[in-house]
Amino acid sequence: MKRIAAIDVGSSEIRMSIWEVEENTGKFTVLEELRVHVTLGKDIFDKARIDNDSIDEAILILKRYKRLCDEYKTESITAVTSTTLNDADNINLFLDRVRYEVGIDLRVLTVSREINYIYQAIKNNENYKNDDSSKYKGIVEVGSGSVDFIIFSKKAIV
Repeated sequence: MKRIAAIDVGSSEIRMSIWEVEENTGKFTVLEELRVHVTLGKDIFDKARIDNDSIDEAILILKRYKRLCDEYKTESITAVTSTTLNDADNINLFLDRVRYEVGIDLRVLTVSREINYIYQAIKNNENYKNDDSSKYKGIVEVGSGSVDFIIFSKKAIV
């Protein structure tokens, strides 16, 4: 068994999940799921930047998440941020502070990568795997700074 973590830094919340994964079967057990409201995106649309107080708040949350990952002895941490934060002029300052102060490399997702992750999660869901319908399906993903409508089939995003 190995333990892994995923952190999603959004414009309005920072979420983390820690899983224990059975390497032979790929089955996993959720050990922790955390979600904290933040204000990272409040100034992006008006001022094109992340407020310094919001960055400080996010750093504190991420330090707590990292400590918890260390306590669980996670083997890997995958940390991503939404495309909305990428619109901030000071995104590199934020990414550098997270890397230096927390010790996590935060990767900015493109819209297409974000949509692909959503599609893969649905495609690998047991309920969807057992659906014998060959019809197209749709999902609306509403974020704090965007709305994405995804049309897909069992084989691909349309």
